[in-house]
Amino acid sequence: METMAGPRAVLPRRAEEKPRPRSAPKVPRIGWGRATGTATIVIALISVGFVLDAAAEIIVPVLAAFMVGLTLGPLADRLSKLGIPVVAMAAVLVCLVGLVFAIASVALSTPLADWIDRAPQIGVALQEKLLFLLKPLQAVERLQALLRAYFSSGEGALAVEMKGPPLGQSILTAVSPAIGQVLVFFGSLFFMLVGRDRLRRSVVLAFEDRADRLTALRVVAGMQADLGRYFATIALINMVLGVTVAVTVGAIGLESPLLWGVLAFLMNFVPFLGPIVMAGILFLAGVVSFETIAIGVAPAALYLLIHNLEAQVLTPLLLGKRFEVNPLIVFLSIVFWAWLWGPVGALLAAPILVAGTSLWMEIKSTDRVRLPD
Repeated sequence: METMAGPRAVLPRRAEEKPRPRSAPKVPRIGWGRATGTATIVIALISVGFVLDAAAEIIVPVLAAFMVGLTLGPLADRLSKLGIPVVAMAAVLVCLVGLVFAIASVALSTPLADWIDRAPQIGVALQEKLLFLLKPLQAVERLQALLRAYFSSGEGALAVEMKGPPLGQSILTAVSPAIGQVLVFFGSLFFMLVGRDRLRRSVVLAFEDRADRLTALRVVAGMQADLGRYFATIALINMVLGVTVAVTVGAIGLESPLLWGVLAFLMNFVPFLGPIVMAGILFLAGVVSFETIAIGVAPAALYLLIHNLEAQVLTPLLLGKRFEVNPLIVFLSIVFWAWLWGPVGALLAAPILVAGTSLWMEIKSTDRVRLPD
């Protein structure tokens, strides 16, 4: 007799459940792709650093010419609008830059030569007035004297023979690379000013998409405008600072006020380190020139006061917030480029940082150019 389907219906036997195999413990995956990319970037940066160091004699003047050319870009555009031929315009601007260098060299050479001629008297005066600062070093000097006396007397005397090229040959060897770098600088500046429109067009046309081309054009124009505005403003500020320093130190009786004014103008192009070096130079000059140390510190103190007023009031007022950069980044940039290229690198640190900051801000800008549909 068949059973009716209902609650008492016999349920089908379930298939025996097979035990699930235990999953192997998860091993953390190593991001080899990311690690390889990071290692490649690090190796590329190290390689670029070696190249910058090895080819410094060529890269430094070319880079300086590139920065100066971008700075003179707005002025070159205005001269081009007046109908001046490109070659004539470039020649005029290069001669103008050379004239500025010549004036600075002439202004520095005569008073600087006078101070160099007085080097023995300056050394004696510093030793007399700063003797209290040298007392901690007397023990070291005595030890050096004992060692010198030991090695220079008796049978075991240490004979040292100085060999080297003649003085004239040494001077020529030191001056020749500098002359070559100056020629490379002015040559690069001239040809960059002549072909800057073609260079800008090549950069823009390197992109295929129209939006990318407009973005590249905006980035190049923005970087050129920022560099031009920054250096025009900084040069004006440093000129006012130099004139103020020259008048101030001349009023208190310090010799060669023109020398200190030109040095203050040049040193202020290097943030942080330049003013510190300038204050130290004025301190030594004041100690040598005045009878007492209390009066001798006056030039350095007045310079620091003028510099603080310029750095805290005048520069932020004229430049605005667009050029505000973290002071740590500025300091590290100066230290890096000074370590890599010396004093010239310290001078180029600020323009390189301004160009990089402007490029970054233009690329990351949100106000993109809207294209028509």
